[in-house]
Amino acid sequence: MFNELECSTFVDVLTDPRAPVALEEQTEKNESIIQVGKYIEVVAEAVKQIRKTNRAIDTIMERLKEDNSDSAKELIKAGKELKKKIKKVTGLFVSQSEKQGITREKNAYRALRSVMGSLYSSFDKPTESQLKYLDQAKNELDIALKKLNHLFETDVTEFKKSVAKANFDVFPVTEPLTSDWEKKEKQEK
Repeated sequence: MFNELECSTFVDVLTDPRAPVALEEQTEKNESIIQVGKYIEVVAEAVKQIRKTNRAIDTIMERLKEDNSDSAKELIKAGKELKKKIKKVTGLFVSQSEKQGITREKNAYRALRSVMGSLYSSFDKPTESQLKYLDQAKNELDIALKKLNHLFETDVTEFKKSVAKANFDVFPVTEPLTSDWEKKEKQEK
């Protein structure tokens, strides 16, 4: 604004003419990167659900250790078996080994990170190889998700029903306390 005079116009912002890659190709690359990022978020959510389920099973098993009934022993056994199945399915999503270095474990996250690294290596549109690797990584993710969903629909649901049937209570058994309370020794059978 100068002396109360105002001027305005529209401008088109063009790509840098020195850029060796056309805007359409860069956009295609970015869309592929965003898609891989979405798949990685799915892996993260799957692992989050798995960890929450494992914590719930651990809580139940910890509380049942004090109970020597047959139903408690059966639930502990079922919980251990379920945790083994969950561990197997978790390995389809992320590496679980305690090993250091390059382990070459095949899982959905590793495949997606490989594709992401390849896509980040240039500004050019995705190559046929990169798109093929993306399809393979997505297929690996789909297989892992199918197995995870099946596990939750069958085994986890069955375990939940067993816990409910056993009338398991997450709250510990308490007794009224007085100022002259003393700890009672556990009785051996």
